[in-house]
Amino acid sequence: MDKIYIYPFGSGQKTLIIADQEIIHLLGTRYDSKLIDSDNDALIIKIDCPVDDVLSFLISYNVPRERIIIGNNIPNFRDVFKNFKRRSRNVVRICPVCGSKKIRVLPLSNWLLSETYICEKCGYRGFIILEVDENECGL
Repeated sequence: MDKIYIYPFGSGQKTLIIADQEIIHLLGTRYDSKLIDSDNDALIIKIDCPVDDVLSFLISYNVPRERIIIGNNIPNFRDVFKNFKRRSRNVVRICPVCGSKKIRVLPLSNWLLSETYICEKCGYRGFIILEVDENECGL
C-alpha cells in the first residue's frame, strides 16, 4: 500500500489512520493506538492525538509527504478496503496433492468450520488449498 490516509475526528483531538503494517508499527513506537479493523493490505488504527502531531512524526521519519493524504471526513471502511485489494480475482485453485485444477468447495462448508475443498481427481479433502493468480502463472 503506497498511501497513508489520515482523518481527524473527535473535535480534532483524535486521529484515524489507514496504512500498511510498516507505518502502523512505526506509529506504535510513539503513540498508544487502538486497532479498529484490518485487512490483508491495510490496518486502521485510532490514536488519541491531533493530525498535526501524527503528520510531523511521519515526516520526521522520512515518510514522503506525497504518500500522506489528510481527509476531512471519515470514509466508509468497506470502500476503503476495496481500494487496497492488490490480488486479482482471477484465482485458480490447485490441489496440494496432485496439482489438479478440478477443485470444488463442499456444500455447507464455511458454516461452522473453514471452507472444505475436495479434489475430483485424487479425492483430496481438506482445508488447505493452493490459490494461484491466473495472470501471474499463465494457467
